[in-house]
Amino acid sequence: MDRNRFNKEVKPLLTVIPIGSKGVAFDRLDLDTWVDHYKHRNGRPARERRNAWDIKKIPGFTKRYSLWHINKVIDGVRISGSTGTTRLEETEKYLVHRLESIRQAKVYGIRTKRIFREVATKFLLEHRHKKSIKVDA
Repeated sequence: MDRNRFNKEVKPLLTVIPIGSKGVAFDRLDLDTWVDHYKHRNGRPARERRNAWDIKKIPGFTKRYSLWHINKVIDGVRISGSTGTTRLEETEKYLVHRLESIRQAKVYGIRTKRIFREVATKFLLEHRHKKSIKVDA
């Protein structure tokens, strides 16, 4: 784009930031917004963005420290706990995976196979604070 067209079409929509006595700068986000609007106006759809302010609050998802956690009750089944990820997209995929395993268990009777050692270890770790559980170190 040449200078004259920029000054006529783009510059009036931007915030001008003076630098020194003759220099000027423009906010990159303002420029990106203008480009997205230009592409949309001219038949080429703008790229969808997922900025922090664009993300809709999903009920049952919370962010603790940097990790996403799920706390939902769906069809009488509680799904709760950390997803182990910092990305919302991965959290949504994790929830879909959990929902599918619950559906398979309800509809087809297919349950996740677990070995006794895994279940016992989980129980001991979750209840190690109790006096009845002795952990030899």
